[in-house]
Amino acid sequence: MWLTNQMINDVLINFPEDVRDDIAAIVEKGGVLTADSCHRLSRRMKMSSESLMIELLPVAASYSIAPISCYHVGAVVRGAENSDGYANLYVGANFEFEGQALGHTLHAEQAAISNAWLHGETSVTALAISAPPCGHCRQFLYEVAGNKGLDVLLPKGSYSGLDNKHSDPELSFDTIDLLQLLPAAFGPLDLGCEKLLMDIAEPSTKLSLDYCDLKNEQQDKLVDLALAAANSSYAPYSDNFAGCALQLTNGEIVLGRYAENAAYNPSLPPFVAALSQAVLHNNISEPLDIKRAVLVESATNCTQKNVSELLLKTYSKNLALEYFQAK
Repeated sequence: MWLTNQMINDVLINFPEDVRDDIAAIVEKGGVLTADSCHRLSRRMKMSSESLMIELLPVAASYSIAPISCYHVGAVVRGAENSDGYANLYVGANFEFEGQALGHTLHAEQAAISNAWLHGETSVTALAISAPPCGHCRQFLYEVAGNKGLDVLLPKGSYSGLDNKHSDPELSFDTIDLLQLLPAAFGPLDLGCEKLLMDIAEPSTKLSLDYCDLKNEQQDKLVDLALAAANSSYAPYSDNFAGCALQLTNGEIVLGRYAENAAYNPSLPPFVAALSQAVLHNNISEPLDIKRAVLVESATNCTQKNVSELLLKTYSKNLALEYFQAK
């Protein structure tokens, strides 16, 4: 099921009338609640930013595309705090590909992290989710947090393994550290990588394209954007730096970056990240109508091309992926 005005309205009706405009603005801002709005909502609703994150989980879940499981999951992550102690909040939701293997599914936690990363965050300070993250997501989150850990916020009573010292009866949520959920974790350091997924604020590599290879020998904005996304991607294990740019028929352009993982399987392909952004940036009632899809990647012994072409056919059977190898 695709996000519609009715779905958002069904969620908004559960919030006080004087805060609905701020919450509805999440849709207009690509799945982002600004720090100012977070501060205002926390004050009006008389709750902490952590409690607000729990309250926003149904909003995040409204973006879920789950034609296989019909199990809609939303996640909310908090970025770096400003001087007032508030931060932007970023939502994400699970995304399943009908007719494809389940292994291509985007998890809500991945979507929310990618959303924050694509909006310029270099760290996250907390994550709210409606149930304890699955093993796949715990591994993905470890690539973000590493040994620093990460506060995972859960609705009260949703995790039976939480001991009493981590549960405050006065709060509507429980907090557990990622390191408790993933003991003896395998991660970047085990493969000799000292960086984490969101550590890199500046472009991580310096890929370039020979623009004489492009159609009409003219520089192309969409290709430029995909190249920039590739240069800001995270691929410390394979050097398969990759970025994707999608142009929708409504003119919207969204980007995705490759987010590699030390355990390999939880790696997030750039096409899937871009598709998630398309959902977050559009209040849509029909499957995405993609006009152009561009993938730029470095030439290594692995590639994002095949999976991008496969998943593109799920939504645009007659659209060819525009593919470029950068140097």
